[in-house]
Amino acid sequence: MEGDSNQLAVQWIWEGVTLEALEETATWLSESRQLGSGAAHFFSMAGRLLMHARFDYFLIEPMFFQAVIGLERALRIHYKAPRETYTEMSEGNLDSFRNLFKRAVEENIIGDEIFGEIRPLPKELVSLCVEEPKTYSELLASLVPELRNRYFHGNWFLIGEFYPLTIQLRKCADVLKSQGSKSLVE
Repeated sequence: MEGDSNQLAVQWIWEGVTLEALEETATWLSESRQLGSGAAHFFSMAGRLLMHARFDYFLIEPMFFQAVIGLERALRIHYKAPRETYTEMSEGNLDSFRNLFKRAVEENIIGDEIFGEIRPLPKELVSLCVEEPKTYSELLASLVPELRNRYFHGNWFLIGEFYPLTIQLRKCADVLKSQGSKSLVE
């Protein structure tokens, strides 16, 4: 029965994800944690989608892409133009998502240490990287913008890796707000 709150989509069971883990992750994704200027909204949406994905596994796709948009927004605010204040809602840096993500990795703001245990990605995903990554952070900085662009240009994806990748994107956004004197607080 689909309305049973203890039921999980069979794909989650195949991946070894429990209802408790799903609910805990959804709550964690949804927390604002002072990630402002619009970025927190996208992670809140990702968390809500994850709660619904326990019944409908196909929702991990939009969940992941909401997290991508949340990270992009956090990067734009982190690298916003000096003329913009950090208390106003602003456009932020208008450079490409790929360049902003790469910059955060090159400046070691986003590094492998923030992820904890790293689950290897399938070769099919790694082969989508535009550049040859040396670190996992570099892999994400190349892969995630590529996945985003392909998806929003009509290529459909449904992969279990969207679940751990969504968690990693939230960790990236969280580390951005903790850097230097910049604040993403609204």
